Amino acid sequence: MSKKIKSTTTSNPNYKIITIEKPDAIASEAYRRIKIGLEFANVDNGVHVVQVTSAVQGEGKTIVALNLAATYAEDNQKVLLVDLDLRRPKIHRAFKVQNKDGTGITDLLAGKVTKEEAIKHSEYGIDFINRGTKTNYPTSLL
Repeated sequence: MSKKIKSTTTSNPNYKIITIEKPDAIASEAYRRIKIGLEFANVDNGVHVVQVTSAVQGEGKTIVALNLAATYAEDNQKVLLVDLDLRRPKIHRAFKVQNKDGTGITDLLAGKVTKEEAIKHSEYGIDFINRGTKTNYPTSLL
Protein backbone atom coordinates (compact mmCIF):
# COMPACT_ATOMS: atom_id res chain seq x y z
CA MET A 1 0.00 0.00 0.00
CA SER A 2 1.49 3.32 -1.00
CA LYS A 3 0.81 6.43 1.02
CA LYS A 4 -0.07 9.60 -0.86
CA ILE A 5 2.05 12.59 0.02
CA LYS A 6 0.30 15.92 -0.19
CA SER A 7 2.36 18.46 -2.07
CA THR A 8 2.47 21.94 -0.59
CA THR A 9 4.27 23.43 -3.56
CA THR A 10 2.61 24.87 -6.57
CA SER A 11 3.61 24.45 -10.18
CA ASN A 12 3.65 28.24 -10.52
CA PRO A 13 5.23 29.59 -7.29
CA ASN A 14 5.66 33.11 -8.65
CA TYR A 15 2.06 33.26 -9.89
CA LYS A 16 3.05 34.15 -13.42
CA ILE A 17 0.23 35.03 -15.75
CA ILE A 18 0.70 32.66 -18.67
CA THR A 19 -1.81 34.47 -20.91
CA ILE A 20 0.43 37.55 -20.74
CA GLU A 21 3.86 35.92 -20.74
CA LYS A 22 3.07 33.29 -23.38
CA PRO A 23 -0.08 34.39 -25.23
CA ASP A 24 0.30 31.67 -27.88
CA ALA A 25 0.59 28.81 -25.38
CA ILE A 26 -2.04 26.08 -25.27
CA ALA A 27 -2.84 27.02 -21.66
CA SER A 28 -3.47 30.62 -22.72
CA GLU A 29 -5.97 29.44 -25.29
CA ALA A 30 -7.69 27.31 -22.65
CA TYR A 31 -8.24 30.38 -20.47
CA ARG A 32 -9.69 32.23 -23.45
CA ARG A 33 -12.11 29.35 -23.98
CA ILE A 34 -13.22 29.60 -20.35
CA LYS A 35 -13.91 33.30 -20.91
CA ILE A 36 -15.92 32.59 -24.05
CA GLY A 37 -17.88 29.89 -22.22
CA LEU A 38 -18.74 32.34 -19.45
CA GLU A 39 -19.89 34.91 -21.99
CA PHE A 40 -22.11 32.42 -23.83
CA ALA A 41 -23.59 31.18 -20.54
CA ASN A 42 -24.82 34.70 -19.79
CA VAL A 43 -25.26 36.12 -23.28
CA ASP A 44 -28.32 38.24 -22.40
CA ASN A 45 -26.83 40.14 -19.46
CA GLY A 46 -23.07 40.01 -19.98
CA VAL A 47 -20.53 38.94 -17.40
CA HIS A 48 -20.08 41.40 -14.55
CA VAL A 49 -18.75 39.26 -11.70
CA VAL A 50 -16.86 35.98 -11.76
CA GLN A 51 -15.99 34.10 -8.59
CA VAL A 52 -13.30 31.43 -8.61
CA THR A 53 -13.55 28.99 -5.73
CA SER A 54 -12.84 25.40 -4.74
CA ALA A 55 -13.18 23.13 -1.76
CA VAL A 56 -9.52 22.71 -0.89
CA GLN A 57 -6.23 24.54 -0.99
CA GLY A 58 -3.89 24.10 -3.95
CA GLU A 59 -6.39 23.50 -6.74
CA GLY A 60 -5.34 26.57 -8.76
CA LYS A 61 -7.88 29.24 -7.84
CA THR A 62 -5.32 32.05 -7.92
CA ILE A 63 -3.84 31.01 -11.26
CA VAL A 64 -7.28 30.66 -12.85
CA ALA A 65 -8.44 34.03 -11.49
CA LEU A 66 -5.27 35.79 -12.68
CA ASN A 67 -5.36 34.32 -16.16
CA LEU A 68 -9.09 34.82 -16.58
CA ALA A 69 -8.66 38.46 -15.55
CA ALA A 70 -5.88 38.79 -18.12
CA THR A 71 -8.10 37.44 -20.90
CA TYR A 72 -10.68 40.13 -20.18
CA ALA A 73 -7.99 42.82 -19.93
CA GLU A 74 -6.49 41.83 -23.30
CA ASP A 75 -9.90 42.60 -24.82
CA ASN A 76 -9.68 46.09 -23.26
CA GLN A 77 -12.39 45.31 -20.72
CA LYS A 78 -12.23 46.88 -17.30
CA VAL A 79 -11.08 44.30 -14.73
CA LEU A 80 -10.95 44.50 -10.95
CA LEU A 81 -9.44 41.41 -9.33
CA VAL A 82 -10.13 41.16 -5.60
CA ASP A 83 -8.12 38.78 -3.39
CA LEU A 84 -10.68 37.42 -0.97
CA ASP A 85 -8.43 34.64 0.28
CA LEU A 86 -8.11 36.35 3.64
CA ARG A 87 -6.06 33.56 5.20
CA ARG A 88 -3.51 32.91 2.44
CA PRO A 89 -3.52 35.86 0.01
CA LYS A 90 -1.55 35.41 -3.20
CA ILE A 91 -2.80 37.85 -5.85
CA HIS A 92 -0.22 40.47 -4.85
CA ARG A 93 2.61 38.08 -5.77
CA ALA A 94 1.64 38.08 -9.45
CA PHE A 95 1.91 41.86 -9.54
CA LYS A 96 5.12 41.87 -7.49
CA VAL A 97 3.80 44.13 -4.74
CA GLN A 98 3.82 43.78 -0.99
CA ASN A 99 0.59 42.80 0.75
CA LYS A 100 0.81 45.86 2.96
CA ASP A 101 -1.39 46.28 5.99
CA GLY A 102 -3.73 49.20 5.72
CA THR A 103 -4.31 49.15 1.96
CA GLY A 104 -6.46 46.14 1.07
CA ILE A 105 -9.95 44.68 1.03
CA THR A 106 -10.01 44.09 4.79
CA ASP A 107 -9.20 47.76 5.37
CA LEU A 108 -11.81 48.85 2.82
CA LEU A 109 -14.50 46.71 4.46
CA ALA A 110 -13.53 48.08 7.87
CA GLY A 111 -13.88 51.64 6.56
CA LYS A 112 -10.19 52.50 7.08
CA VAL A 113 -9.48 53.36 3.43
CA THR A 114 -11.48 54.49 0.42
CA LYS A 115 -11.94 52.32 -2.65
CA GLU A 116 -9.59 54.64 -4.54
CA GLU A 117 -6.88 53.97 -1.93
CA ALA A 118 -7.47 50.22 -1.99
CA ILE A 119 -7.43 49.73 -5.76
CA LYS A 120 -4.00 49.22 -7.29
CA HIS A 121 -3.20 49.33 -10.99
CA SER A 122 -1.00 46.83 -12.80
CA GLU A 123 0.99 47.27 -15.97
CA TYR A 124 -1.21 44.59 -17.59
CA GLY A 125 -4.44 46.59 -17.48
CA ILE A 126 -5.72 44.65 -14.49
CA ASP A 127 -6.76 46.63 -11.43
CA PHE A 128 -6.63 44.68 -8.18
CA ILE A 129 -7.26 44.86 -4.47
CA ASN A 130 -4.99 42.79 -2.26
CA ARG A 131 -5.97 41.42 1.15
CA GLY A 132 -4.48 44.16 3.31
CA THR A 133 -4.42 43.92 7.10
CA LYS A 134 -4.61 40.39 8.43
CA THR A 135 -7.74 39.65 10.42
CA ASN A 136 -8.25 36.87 12.95
CA TYR A 137 -11.92 36.43 12.02
CA PRO A 138 -12.25 36.77 8.24
CA THR A 139 -15.76 35.33 8.05
CA SER A 140 -17.11 37.87 10.50
CA LEU A 141 -15.51 40.69 8.49
CA LEU A 142 -17.24 39.56 5.31
